[in-house]
Formats: sequence, structure tokens, C-alpha cells
Amino acid sequence: IYMDLQDKILAAVIDTQADIKDIQQRIERLEFVQTRTYDKLDGFMIFVSRHEAEISALHSRLQRLEDRLKQIETVQ
Repeated sequence: IYMDLQDKILAAVIDTQADIKDIQQRIERLEFVQTRTYDKLDGFMIFVSRHEAEISALHSRLQRLEDRLKQIETVQ
């Protein structure tokens, strides 16, 4: 009975070690995917910020042109 109990405990330990190794591999994969996702998100946010700056610059330029046009129309 004692050896049978030891065999069951040993089998449980071995199964647990295999499960832990599988979990570690899955966590490593998850961390890799998370890192790639954050890198892509950072790149996208930089892209959005750049376009927001370009849109703001174009809006300012359009506003200046409209102001100049109003001055010209006022003079005529």
C-alpha cells in the first residue's frame, strides 16, 4: 500500500511538472503576442498623431487663406 501511494504521488508530481511546463510555454507565447500587439499599437498611435498634426496644419493654412480672401473681398 505504501509503494502504491508513493507511485500515485510520483505520477501526480510528474503530471504537475508537465502541466507547469505547458503553462510556462503558453505564458511565454502570450507575452510575445502581447509585446507585438503593444508595438503595433504604439506604431498606430504615432501614425494617428502624425496625421492629426498634418490635419491641424492644413486647417491653419486654410484659415489663413480664408482670412486673406476676406481681406481681398473687402478691398474690392
